[in-house]
Amino acid sequence: MNSLDDYMNGFSLLTLNTWKCDGDYLARLPLMAQGIRQLAPDVVFLQEAFSAPGLNFDTAEYIAENAGYEVARAPARRKVRVCEDQRVESTSDLVILTRDPVIFRNVVSLPSHPDDSGRIALIVDVETALGPVGFVNVHLTHMPECNGLRRQQFEAAVAHLSTGTDVIVAGDFNCTREVLPATGELVKGFHIYQSTADGPHQLCGGTLNPVCDCASGPQARVKDQAIDHLFILRSGDGRDGRDGMSLTGVKTVLNTADPSTGIYASDHAGIFVKISKFSK
Repeated sequence: MNSLDDYMNGFSLLTLNTWKCDGDYLARLPLMAQGIRQLAPDVVFLQEAFSAPGLNFDTAEYIAENAGYEVARAPARRKVRVCEDQRVESTSDLVILTRDPVIFRNVVSLPSHPDDSGRIALIVDVETALGPVGFVNVHLTHMPECNGLRRQQFEAAVAHLSTGTDVIVAGDFNCTREVLPATGELVKGFHIYQSTADGPHQLCGGTLNPVCDCASGPQARVKDQAIDHLFILRSGDGRDGRDGMSLTGVKTVLNTADPSTGIYASDHAGIFVKISKFSK
């Protein structure tokens, strides 16, 4: 059995799809920032982080300024969107917010469907309480019946990682756990050590909040199931005896409406995890 000392050091992480500028964006933005500030994770993964310089709207910067983070960003999916009744050029970014220094950053293009192009992964290395850790933020294709492509996108992101360190891959996978690698599986030279998709830390509830805009499309079919996930990957086959990271707490957060307005922070709930040092 592992002693308490094996879990002395660690950090916390939140992943959240921020729903672009949909819904009541200006009401949702402070709810997201307030929720993240109260949870106080050390690392935050954001998907669909809306940025529209023409309106001076930036989800990631707003949250970072209100909750005290540095921003690592990968602009994505540039298009004209309607926000506050105005058409504006915008991006829907992948973002990693950190309190610790980012020591490496890379943006990787992923295989894409012709009707859903521009999918990417944001990869950063951060000097955490457990030493350097690789973080990979993903938002996989939303196209129905493209589970094979989602698996390819996951593998393509992992293929760009440097071996020799533990890695966390998290975000919006747009699919349930059956599509994803299982604990113990090898993917591009990495061993799936733990995840929120299966095993003792598997999320039992869904990760979509009951907002009216989610009434159709692939999300409606899985509204009671988790489509946001987190994986811990270890370089090699996981049998080398090295110390590493371990999930020691997992919960769904930001999944209740604001009591005064009935508004949810996002159409997605967040996943909040605690990561601790694990000694073999």
